[in-house]
Amino acid sequence: MRRRPRVEVLWCPNRRREAKRSGWSFPPIIETKIKEFCDGRVLQLFGGQAKFGVRLDVDRATKPDVIGDAWMPPFAARSFDTVVLDPPYFELDREQLGALMMTAAHLTRHRVIWLHQLWAPSQFGLQLDHGYLVRVGDNHFVRCLQMFRRSARSVPAPKYFTRGPQQKYNRWLRGEMPLPFTAQLEVA
Repeated sequence: MRRRPRVEVLWCPNRRREAKRSGWSFPPIIETKIKEFCDGRVLQLFGGQAKFGVRLDVDRATKPDVIGDAWMPPFAARSFDTVVLDPPYFELDREQLGALMMTAAHLTRHRVIWLHQLWAPSQFGLQLDHGYLVRVGDNHFVRCLQMFRRSARSVPAPKYFTRGPQQKYNRWLRGEMPLPFTAQLEVA
């Protein structure tokens, strides 16, 4: 019988009571918890305004370390020890969620951290270790903060997308044209 992962509740104070905020950032309690689970080299997909790790974002205005799309990041397999996924809170269907988790599993050596309104299943070589339901404030949706560990088996990069914003990459995945990056980034 499989071990059932621990699930706890994190209680964040109301934002109106917090000190002056400057744009997007993790609530302090969530940032502290994420850092507890981060090992070694960290990649933050959708992380343009994050405060730690290699920050990848498609929005140049966030001044990320790497301008790129989380659906098709320009990194080799197992380039990072921990990958943090905090996508915008738009609707994700099962295939879109799976594509993001598969991409993160492909990029990590050890751990994927997921923060969203959707609870992500264990799949694509990722096994849930710990989960939190996060109360971020009054009149807000509850968030799911999940810590996954990567299994030893190989995780392939997504090969083809049938729906969602990542469909724009199908022509590159099919080999019809090269990715719009000058070179594959080498990450130690």
